[in-house]
Amino acid sequence: MAPAELRTAQALPSPHLSPWQAPGKRLAAVLLTLVALLGFVNITNAAPAEAQTRYWTILHWEVQGMGSGASQDVERRYRRMIAELRESSGSHIGTDLMRTTTVTQRYIEVRVIDRWDTSNQHRLSLYFRADNLYLDGYTIVGRNYMFSDAPGYLTTRFGNQYPGSNALFERLGYSGHYSNLANAETRGAQSFGGPNLWGAISGLVNQGPHDASSRNRTAAVITATAEAARFGWIENRVGNSLGENGDYDGQAWQTQIGGFGTDLQNNWAALSRIVYRQQNGTASTPVMINGRRYASISDIVNGYHNHPRLAPFLTLGSIT
Repeated sequence: MAPAELRTAQALPSPHLSPWQAPGKRLAAVLLTLVALLGFVNITNAAPAEAQTRYWTILHWEVQGMGSGASQDVERRYRRMIAELRESSGSHIGTDLMRTTTVTQRYIEVRVIDRWDTSNQHRLSLYFRADNLYLDGYTIVGRNYMFSDAPGYLTTRFGNQYPGSNALFERLGYSGHYSNLANAETRGAQSFGGPNLWGAISGLVNQGPHDASSRNRTAAVITATAEAARFGWIENRVGNSLGENGDYDGQAWQTQIGGFGTDLQNNWAALSRIVYRQQNGTASTPVMINGRRYASISDIVNGYHNHPRLAPFLTLGSIT
């Protein structure tokens, strides 16, 4: 069960540099002096190591100030995280086109950091599969949760990354599919202005995964992270909402993804297939997104008429 209130515990475990242990103070002093002179370490400001492995990548998303209203600094930090998430998952296959890795059992951890929190700046980590950006689980102040459909190797990779830490995960009674989180109408109506997105993040942290609204909050977090990495259109809707209080669609300023955004979410595989098959010289089936027809790479990357561009577009690597 989720804790009744957040504990001011230490941040999630991360690898640390081993302490110096020398048989004599003189030898230790000499070694420290030599290392400092060679410039290999900064003795006065040594930071804990964050080991990146072939199976585990760590990204930071700094969210301080998000709840205070529109902020271009909040937007900048958000877009940097999305770009890093996209790059960590995929490789470039064309202008504004990427393809996720097909190698399985790799994870991208997004650490949600609040520099303004004086008691614990790191209360939440999100765990995405690198090959499809599915959110498999998360950690809230030392408590680990995974969705009912998450693969067992999440716990294995977590244990490999953080040996000696608590690698036990509570398997939730629901999956990470939208059908178990929030329907299209609910997702389309979610606002991504700073205070709204901050409310989803802080609500998940404070109330945990068993609160009545936790599934809606989780869906909002997925839209702002994985879906934004897949679709530049969603990134712009969220990013502009954070930085400018809305994204102008030619008629009004919007902070919601609406039916167009939820159709993108539901048609990632079909749109990925258009790209894959065109690049391989075979025919594909056009996709309707909220009544708008997308049939080619040009449609996706450039858009046309009242069809907005979707790029940058991260395609699903397993699609053929």
